[in-house]
Amino acid sequence: MTPATSAILPLTIGTWYYRVRGFDYNLPAGTQMLSWSDTEQLALAPPTFKVTAEPRSSKRSFKVVKSSPRARTTMVIKVRPAGTTGAVEYESPPTGRSKGDRVVLSDQLINVNAQFGQPADSLVGSDRLNLAFTSAEAAVVQGRAILPGGTISLSGRFNLAQTTISLTVTGGTGAFARARGTFAQTQGNSPIDTYTLALPAANAVRRHTPAIVGAWTPTFAMHSSSRMRLTR
Repeated sequence: MTPATSAILPLTIGTWYYRVRGFDYNLPAGTQMLSWSDTEQLALAPPTFKVTAEPRSSKRSFKVVKSSPRARTTMVIKVRPAGTTGAVEYESPPTGRSKGDRVVLSDQLINVNAQFGQPADSLVGSDRLNLAFTSAEAAVVQGRAILPGGTISLSGRFNLAQTTISLTVTGGTGAFARARGTFAQTQGNSPIDTYTLALPAANAVRRHTPAIVGAWTPTFAMHSSSRMRLTR
């Protein structure tokens, strides 16, 4: 366990699998450990080199050039949340939104533009978001979005005063394996979820199946009152 945002492990060449979880001291005792992330695969390969001739010298000479890092490609996904449902998993005293409350939000996801082999306004997924409130106005967020071809994992923090919700993409599966990037949602009457993903180049070659897969993407707005209300 480390309070730092990163750690160095003495891994050897080979294939490794790992999971991470957070620990929030702001939560009540017994609930401070957050949920585990998805299992991620990490392959460590020995460095590769290539030998090239130096043509400008009369003497035949060679130099060792380290190979370039694997390329990544950028993908932007825009969907519109609909049919939001919310459930209070645990309500910490006092009554109303407060530190220690845990809430689950779910949505269906609609294409903003044609993508995934489906036209605009087509249902292409669903979403689920877990919120652990650290105060009446702020929460730690963890979740996963499932879209055609795979899933996308998210985490971060948000405050009810924010007009745009911003989270970090921490991984994925299938077509979104080893994804990194950001998630942003504009608040208002017609919120839009935008995923900006950096994917290994090999992922870009895969074809997304047009089948609809359940998925979760955080879209929510909350209003202060004596009781917690979940609205768009």
